[in-house]
This record gives sequence, C-alpha cells and structure tokens, in this order.
Amino acid sequence: MTCATHPRIFSTTTRHLFEWICDIIKLFGILRMKAPAESSRAMVGIEALRELIPSLERRGYQVVGPVVRDGAIVYDTLRQLENLPIGWTDDQDAGRYRLKKRNDGALFGYVVGPQSWKKFLHPPDVKLFEVQREDGNFRILNNDAPRPRYAFLGVRGCELAAIKVQDRVLIGDRFTDPIYEGRRQGAFIIAVNCTLSAPTCFCTSMQTGPRAQPGFDLALTEIIDKGQHVFVVDIGSEPGAEVTARFEVQPSAVERVPRSRRSGGPRRRADAADGHHRHPRVALFEL
Repeated sequence: MTCATHPRIFSTTTRHLFEWICDIIKLFGILRMKAPAESSRAMVGIEALRELIPSLERRGYQVVGPVVRDGAIVYDTLRQLENLPIGWTDDQDAGRYRLKKRNDGALFGYVVGPQSWKKFLHPPDVKLFEVQREDGNFRILNNDAPRPRYAFLGVRGCELAAIKVQDRVLIGDRFTDPIYEGRRQGAFIIAVNCTLSAPTCFCTSMQTGPRAQPGFDLALTEIIDKGQHVFVVDIGSEPGAEVTARFEVQPSAVERVPRSRRSGGPRRRADAADGHHRHPRVALFEL
C-alpha cells in the first residue's frame, strides 16, 4: 500500500486520515532533502564566492538573484557576481522606497526588495498544453517542456519562511500543485542572513529572522570589517556541501568575527552611515 493508492475498504474518516498522513510525508520529503548529515560552517573570501555562480551553472541551475533595475532591487538571472547590487542599499519606510549608494562594496547591503521568489516557483502564467489543428480536427499536445532548475541567491529569512508557507499549501495539503512541486523540488536555495533592518521589518516578532531557519542549502553572512570582506557560510544540505567542496576556506568564523559583532547590543541601534538599524549580533553569530 502506498500514498498513491489505498484500499477502498477504508472508512471515509480513515481514508481522509491516511491521505493527510501521506501529504505530511510528501512535504517532509522536500524538507529532508535540505537536511545535511552534519551541519557545518566555514568562512570564505569574496574570490571564493565568485566561483559560486559558475559552479551552479555547471550543475544545470539557472541562478536567480538581486539586481538593480529601474531604481529598485529586483530578482533576475545572474551570470556573474558583478550582477549583484554591489555597493547599493535601500531606504525604506512607510510609503517610501529609495536606493542609494553605500560607502563600501557590500554585495547584500540592502534589506529586501519589492519582489518575491513566488513568481519563479508559482508563476502566474504557465503553458499547460497546446492544441494543433490537423485536417479539420484538433489534436491536444502535451506540454513536455523541461522544468527549470532554479538556484535562488539572496533569499532572506522572512522569504524562506514564506516559501515554507507555500510548501504547506501547495504541496503539504490534501491536493498537490504538480507545477509548483516540480519547481520546488529542483530548487537550490542560498539564504542571506540579515545584518540590517528597515522600519517596516517585523521578522523578529514573527520569528522568521534575521537569521534564516533550516530549509536552505547554503546560508551566507556578509562581514565587512577593518578592510576585510568575508562571508560565513552555513552548509544546510548535502548538495550545498558538494557546491562548496572546492571553496578556499579561511580560518574559523568565530575567531575572525569581531567581538562587537558577537555580543548583544541595543535591539535597534541606529546606524548613522546608512540610516538603517543593525540587528542584534548575537542572533546572527551565536553558535
């Protein structure tokens, strides 16, 4: 007996319970793919990170991430690390969104843009089939186009939590969306832990950030301090470990992170340089 078929002799209540258990197992299967045998952490420089996009492309992924376009940070295809919004940040408040330059070369020095990853996982327009006219008759052609394999670079903790909600509704419920399921199972997620917050952010109250929760393949924490530009990499899955296997790893992240970044401070200390608020360091670097 499998989740696909079950005996008709079951009562209605038992059958519904069986279907519900199968849905949970199916959702757990997707989450289990993200679980590594043993979690690990490393620190890499920006040069090592430069190999990330080509490495993913060689594995058949279309890398999607943040780019600057039309005065906003939006999600689009990335070909190289230089496509990221290097040196840009966003100024957000109620009814206001503006981009402005930073005084450093941060790759992820912004909060979150106006778009979401849903347009890639659950697009509004999808071709289901084609109809071909032939000798006065119509033939229905199946849509056998290969599903895209996306690698999402720059997923924030709140966005990862939103993807999990979509998983519960479109995969883990009684009925499954096959298009979403196919795109979701093939997705490679590279999360980015937030070190900035905007007045409109509320991840701490919803317990969805600033640190990304399990469900990612890799998670990056960007550190720029005293001329050093490095990234703490948390490996969240076996595919993530394979991608980073050839990275040139630097000394332990804990020793390299300045003490001020590891100690707790005011919950929302204003940063005079960019007008954002810093998240508590302890939430990002607590081991």
